[in-house]
Amino acid sequence: MKLVFRDETPRLKAEVGKAVITSLSHAAGYIYKAARNSIKRRKSSSLPGEPPHTQTGVLKRGIAYDVDKGRQLAVIGPTRSAVGIIAHTHEFGGTEPPKHPGDRGAPKQRFRLVIGGFGPIKLIGKKLIVVSLRTDRQVARAEAIAATIPPSKGGPPSRKTRVYPARPFMGPALHRSLSRLPSFWANSIKGG
Repeated sequence: MKLVFRDETPRLKAEVGKAVITSLSHAAGYIYKAARNSIKRRKSSSLPGEPPHTQTGVLKRGIAYDVDKGRQLAVIGPTRSAVGIIAHTHEFGGTEPPKHPGDRGAPKQRFRLVIGGFGPIKLIGKKLIVVSLRTDRQVARAEAIAATIPPSKGGPPSRKTRVYPARPFMGPALHRSLSRLPSFWANSIKGG
């Protein structure tokens, strides 16, 4: 009887490495889709504890995932370049400073309330009369009228800190996906 022994450890390690990356990529993609699908496009805010709504779709499009092959880990979540830190505030709750004109996502201010600028001088029903401001008195009157207009309609920006209750979407997406994750690793290493 003759026994031949071949050490297949390097090939097996290579197969395991490939299988882990492929499985990890599929699992990350599944969680990514679960998170994106939980966010609905609506004009209104979602209830506290529910995933946030998005008016423009930016939050949905801002979610991404990537697999680090070297460290064999996946990162899934909203990118700061797409949505800033507001996604973190939605996930865990918290406060955000007031938005100022020029900030991303801030409503544009319709008026320049300084001498030489322009602003509302009279309100007739729902119609604003906007003129060039030439005196301090006109500026003061325009400021008073503009203060009654909400920021979303072009009035001055709110100076209030915005408070957000937790509206998690990444944690629940992971939790909903847990039962499905083992299936991405099942039969991932092929014998040969």
